[in-house]
Amino acid sequence: IAINTAQGDLSFGDLLRQYNDSRTFFSHVITAISTQLLDWNLKAEMYFNMLLAGMTLIVLIGLYHCVDPQFTWVMILPFSWLVFSLMPHVNWLWAIQSVYFFSNLFFVLMLSTIVSFNPGMRPLLLAGIFALCATFSFANGLLTWLVLLVAIWLFGYRQWRYYLFWVLMMGASLAVYFNGYLFRPGNITATTFNPVSILGWVIVFVGSPLTNRAMIAETRVVVAFILGILGVCVVCINLLYLKRVGRGWDELASWGLLALFVVLSGAVAGVNRMSVFGIDGAIASRYLTLNTLFWVAVVALIALTLRTVWHRSDNPAPLLKYANLVVLVVLASVFFYSTLESLNPALPIPPEARACAEAYPQTQDTSCLVRLHPAFNPNRRAYETSFEIIKNRLDEVVAYRLALYADSDD
Repeated sequence: IAINTAQGDLSFGDLLRQYNDSRTFFSHVITAISTQLLDWNLKAEMYFNMLLAGMTLIVLIGLYHCVDPQFTWVMILPFSWLVFSLMPHVNWLWAIQSVYFFSNLFFVLMLSTIVSFNPGMRPLLLAGIFALCATFSFANGLLTWLVLLVAIWLFGYRQWRYYLFWVLMMGASLAVYFNGYLFRPGNITATTFNPVSILGWVIVFVGSPLTNRAMIAETRVVVAFILGILGVCVVCINLLYLKRVGRGWDELASWGLLALFVVLSGAVAGVNRMSVFGIDGAIASRYLTLNTLFWVAVVALIALTLRTVWHRSDNPAPLLKYANLVVLVVLASVFFYSTLESLNPALPIPPEARACAEAYPQTQDTSCLVRLHPAFNPNRRAYETSFEIIKNRLDEVVAYRLALYADSDD
């Protein structure tokens, strides 16, 4: 995208080009703009990711305000801690990880649209536009259509024309998405459809945002599994209690659907990745921007339950009240401990590897670039693009003075 932009021959088809299993249209747009205006300044793209996270935070706070406006100011802090968590450090540093930030933002905008307006064709159209944007942000955005279907039912869309319109919007979106799509079945094996294996992956996936990256992988998987079970139980129990005491779906559905989106995303990732990475793949840091949304839902539901219990004179469900308080303290303690361990992360790119990359225009030495990315290893065949093509692309980046070479005099 950056090279085509620099050459002046970027097309709309390039922006829609498949990236792994996704159509990352919006990330491609940002790359094109960054290249045109800033010589592909990756730091600027990194800061843009922070802007996307901030916008997501504002929408989440707005969703809570719709339910409990008097307590919204209290929720700003825990929501901020989660959305701007340090655990997904790679996503904050790598510009291409904007795919997760775009997907999150468009999903919560879709939810906010359904929550904020009475049932009608215009809100449904707007929600469909956000679902379309999520679809072309990252592959898990496809799940937004399924969640939207559940959402419109819960929020009172009962006429058949709404569901016909949903089918038409989703059908058009999928037709464009899968036009010329390259299916890559190599990651999917019979074992990945084992329900027990997928369930285990999803639970670890859900629990991973609170785990400590300094742990060895085996220990971290166990801790994530325990936290995942705890989180799922908290969501289900609090949803059932709040519905039982008279809270409507208009107050609860946002958080249940937010949790559902993460769970479904974890299931899809498990089917596609388990055969390659095993259960350890569920704790990958690149997923943490997405699955942190589950814990936003957990915190919101705990707050709503505690507020409901405390405002009732008959003091119902005292056990549930104290259980939620204990869970909240435990989760906060685990989160802050893991955050402290994340304050001094290892550099994703060693200084010597950066020095090697900076010297590449003069040395033409690619052997040391393996430390930047394994695709620079000519003997590794796991990548569809050949080493020669990758090297030629790097030469073009140098020639057009993009990214690291923007200020180069050579």
